[in-house]
Amino acid sequence: MSLPVLAQSLSVSADTTHAPDWLRNQQQLLSLPRLPVATHAAHFRFYAPGQVVQGWQTVDGRYGGQVLHWVQQVRPKDEELTNRIHRVPVALDSATVRGLFRLLQQLQLRALPDETAIVGWKPILDGISYTLEYATTSTYGVKSYGNPASQGALPEAQRVLAFVAQTVKAESTVAQRRAFETGIPFPCYTAGGGTITCRMRSATDRRKDKRARKPDQQTR
Repeated sequence: MSLPVLAQSLSVSADTTHAPDWLRNQQQLLSLPRLPVATHAAHFRFYAPGQVVQGWQTVDGRYGGQVLHWVQQVRPKDEELTNRIHRVPVALDSATVRGLFRLLQQLQLRALPDETAIVGWKPILDGISYTLEYATTSTYGVKSYGNPASQGALPEAQRVLAFVAQTVKAESTVAQRRAFETGIPFPCYTAGGGTITCRMRSATDRRKDKRARKPDQQTR
């Protein structure tokens, strides 16, 4: 039932139509356009459960970015996903985005292969997976890393974790996530992993939920 985050390495010319199907499906679900290689000199997206951190540099040298927090509604009785998405984007300032681009370069994450090509990376079915999507005016790549925290002292995993620490686990992002979670309108939801969260609700709350919008509507 969860959104698949498959270990798949892809690096081609600047043609974002080569994105794997599962990534295109997730982008459609979250209303994320393809990376604009024509207007951005560089653009990355870092996908984690319930979050997408992205930054870009325009061709005239300006930096911008955002953290997209999201969850998908789950029907509590049959644990089926609906098409209702609660999503809240939070802008990143230019200094933060510039720092993330420097960190990508320092960690050499663009040169880091997908987990399937890293000697010693152990595949683990459950847990957390991260995906880096990166585009320039001439190249495009997608790489995934499952459970880097469970890979021991593997240097490649430590590089991924160093980027995680400054993005999805940064203090400001964690605070944003806590605030976001207080406003989730669904009684049961998932952040794209294998976990379903259900909140205790009163009879009044359940009646309100029944009167809520139809399942194919998205919250904004």
